[in-house]
Amino acid sequence: MFNLRRQIGVFLESIYWRRWIAAAGGRLPQLYREQMDPSTPLSAFHRQFIDRLPLPRVRILDVGAGPMTNLGKTHPEKEIEIVATDLLAGRYARTLRRYGVRPPVPTVYADAENLATVFAENSFDYVTANNSLDHCRDPLKALVEMIRMAKPGCYVTVRHRENEARRTGYLGLHEWNFQLKNGMPFLWRAGEEIDIAAALAPYGRLEVIPEDLHVVFAVCKNAG
Repeated sequence: MFNLRRQIGVFLESIYWRRWIAAAGGRLPQLYREQMDPSTPLSAFHRQFIDRLPLPRVRILDVGAGPMTNLGKTHPEKEIEIVATDLLAGRYARTLRRYGVRPPVPTVYADAENLATVFAENSFDYVTANNSLDHCRDPLKALVEMIRMAKPGCYVTVRHRENEARRTGYLGLHEWNFQLKNGMPFLWRAGEEIDIAAALAPYGRLEVIPEDLHVVFAVCKNAG
């Protein structure tokens, strides 16, 4: 039953993005144009962490990016390299070819829960996941993997809609919920709850960023 549910979830996710690509963003054409524009500036959210890094060149890992990254791509003072990843990268690539679409940053295959099988540890200056880890079988493992990929002293950020799995009736790939309790982030589903701050304390310092209807936090990886 569990594997069948995942298969249905993969199918629904693929259909969602196929329609998005075919309709050039549908009701959100400006967002689509920004995704396709190689000169789109990094969003203010991501730039606030990149600006803290005294580096002329920043290598970014976007985990669960879908068929095209939504981070933005340029910075006025720094050279930016983005590696966009997704478990369904192969499916997305076929859909993009079908519609003749070539995003400026191609998404490559990587499993969020096993990033170390694809990338070297301590190889990125900034690592981020946006509305993707709630699809994981083990989102805490994915968080730890993300921290492993970040260089010491660099940032990992996570931004997810609060209780999205519950809100959607656990439709598609949604398996877990992110929720704030007493101002701190937790993961939960029926019968299970994970205190994210406690679980990640050995790896770095966690900072919660307030945003309506979302759970947003950053982890600054321990130096050395």
